[in-house]
This record gives sequence, C-alpha cells and structure tokens, in this order.
Amino acid sequence: MVGVTMATVLVGGVGNATPVDEFADLDATAALVDDFEATEGLEDTELDEVTLAKAPKFQLPFKCGQVWLGTTYNGHWPSKESARDFWRDGGKTKGQPILAAAGGKVISAKYGSRQGWGVSLNNGDGYRTYYFHMTSKPKVKNGQKVKQGDLLGYVGDTGQAKGNPHMHYSVTKVTGGKEKGIKPYFDGKFHKPGTKAKSKNKCR
Repeated sequence: MVGVTMATVLVGGVGNATPVDEFADLDATAALVDDFEATEGLEDTELDEVTLAKAPKFQLPFKCGQVWLGTTYNGHWPSKESARDFWRDGGKTKGQPILAAAGGKVISAKYGSRQGWGVSLNNGDGYRTYYFHMTSKPKVKNGQKVKQGDLLGYVGDTGQAKGNPHMHYSVTKVTGGKEKGIKPYFDGKFHKPGTKAKSKNKCR
C-alpha cells in the first residue's frame, strides 16, 4: 500500500465504559480510524515472549498451504516494520481469498481512496488487524463477529494498488490509550520482510 500512514489514536472514555462483549473495548474508536486517511506513522512495538504467549495466535490470512511473499518499504502504513504487502508465490495473486488472521469483530468494512476496499478487525485485548485492496465490497459487515479463517474478501488492486494486485496486512495494539504498530507474527513466528511464508490458516 503506497504512502498511507496513520496518526496515534486516543481511546477517549473507553476505560469508563462497560463492555458488552469481549470485542467491545475498541468499538468507540472506530469512527476515528475507519477511513485510514491520516498523516503520521505509528510507533512500532515488538512482542516479547511473554506478551506473544498471551496474544492471539495470528495465522497468515490466506488459504492453507499457499505460499506468499511479504514486503515493506519506508512510509508504509502504519510503519515500515509492522506492515506487509503480500503477493502469492507460485500462483495468481488477484482473486485469492483473504481470511481472518484471528477471530474478532469487524470494526469497518468499506471503501477508502487509499486502501480501496478494506476491512479492519478488533481481535480483542487491544489488537487490531487490517486488510486492504480487496477486489470489491468485503464479504463481512460492520459489527459482525468472525472466526479465524473466515472469508473477508478477495485480493485485488483497488485504491492505491491499481494495476498492482496485492494484499496489505498490518496489525496494531492499543496500549495506554495509544495505537502502536506490531511486528507481524504468523503461527508464533516473526515474519521477516522480503521472505516467504506458508499459510497454516484453517488447515484443520
């Protein structure tokens, strides 16, 4: 995804609210970020072993057994270290199913000028995942609960990806009232930029 960054998000008043379910903690912030149209990058956070053990077990957001190359660049949203653009290795990229990396609740499923058709998920405990450049309208709706491996949409080239089909993926965490980019882990392993990964999503 080209040149899209996002400002720090403040979770105003959420601490005083009574959550109605496990994914309600971030719903109040959705209106602040659902257009993904901000101008400042987020601070990166690298998960330590203790935190990683408590985090959702994110899986590569593609069909089981598929291999994908993930890259990044300076200015990538939300930051170079925490964002990935994915292309399928050994097969067609456009039209491939995009699956939820972890279970959660849909914050936003809409079109934006930069991200094209995209989805953001609240994965609980402050974690969020973002999926951009889908072919068309997402297969999920705002407020819908999803399980890991559920279909969100299909890889496309909408928004700033026009003519270059790929899927932008990023994960963030809201801590102390600020949203920070999280370096991506799949199946408990850190994904190094410029390397390939094999999906274990919904393999069972």
